Amino acid sequence: MSKFYVWAYFGDPRENSAMKFSVLKELTQDHHIFDGSLWCNWTVVVSSYQTLTQRHGPSMQTQWRRKELEMPENQLKDLMQIPDPKWLCYLHGVFCTLVLDEAHQL
Repeated sequence: MSKFYVWAYFGDPRENSAMKFSVLKELTQDHHIFDGSLWCNWTVVVSSYQTLTQRHGPSMQTQWRRKELEMPENQLKDLMQIPDPKWLCYLHGVFCTLVLDEAHQL
């Protein structure tokens, strides 16, 4: 019998403390759920489009570039929609399958 490892990734972790699954505070490329081990095949991350956009979207990447790379404003604007694989919150390719069900917002 297989067992899924379920993680919540939304809201404030303090709000989710009563839930019966683990809560991710931060999801980055180097998080252990992406280490390639066999148990990763059975890992499910429950999130929302809004959470992924707020924490991993262009505005967060721009903040990272401004703070960590000290990039000038004109360059930030030009690169707003261009992903940077060096940013640890860039999650391209880390999930085998991504299902976004936001039907409640229609």
